[in-house]
Amino acid sequence: MRAGYLILLILGPLMVRAQTDTGDWLMGGQLSFNTTDALNEFSFSPQLGCFVVRNLAVGGSLSTTIRKIGELRTVSWSVGPTVRYYFGSRNYRPILTARAGFLSEKQSGLKAEKGWAYGVGAGLAAFLNEHVALEFIAEYNGNKLKDRKASDGFQFRAGFQVYIDRYRMRWLTGGR
Repeated sequence: MRAGYLILLILGPLMVRAQTDTGDWLMGGQLSFNTTDALNEFSFSPQLGCFVVRNLAVGGSLSTTIRKIGELRTVSWSVGPTVRYYFGSRNYRPILTARAGFLSEKQSGLKAEKGWAYGVGAGLAAFLNEHVALEFIAEYNGNKLKDRKASDGFQFRAGFQVYIDRYRMRWLTGGR
């Protein structure tokens, strides 16, 4: 009997099936903090989405960054739609991501500038169980503000997502 529990304990994580079916939901995001002698930066990017077909989620994200370099402080935020596609049904799934949206940035002593931001990336979702995954994403991103030249480059992010199946979501929202 104990051998059966041991086998289940060892093989259980290999049998995880995350919830990426039509009608299921995901929520999560990334959090980062960077500090050096001259730079302090904090970034928070929550996301929410719904799977419109198996493995394809559509939703939205909000991103906030506070950066201080010496006496110069910059606060920026963006909001817009996101799309994610998961490949396969294993515990480790490649994913493709894309996002775009409105951007606002304010530097010390200047008025806020408006523009747009975008990102396209690929990565890996490592499912810890059927409801939680750690994500590692490499993304090409950029932005364009009205009065400044566009800036773009690569970013590497780590984050997490929580997956809620459609039945639990109905229960959480009081629906039937």
